[in-house]
Amino acid sequence: MATAGLYATLQQQSLLLALKEILGYLLVITVVLAVVSRFIPFHKTVRIKFAKAGDDMV
Repeated sequence: MATAGLYATLQQQSLLLALKEILGYLLVITVVLAVVSRFIPFHKTVRIKFAKAGDDMV
């Protein structure tokens, strides 16, 4: 009985450690992507033609 309780505790701790490690990697990747995407000139890559006021909208 004591071995089963110890095994369950060890399994729970290892699962929490693995989740914490995966979430840490995801957080770092997210921050890196956010910083990289900040410097991509989006306004120069997508060109949208705006209609001037008074032009025919058809």
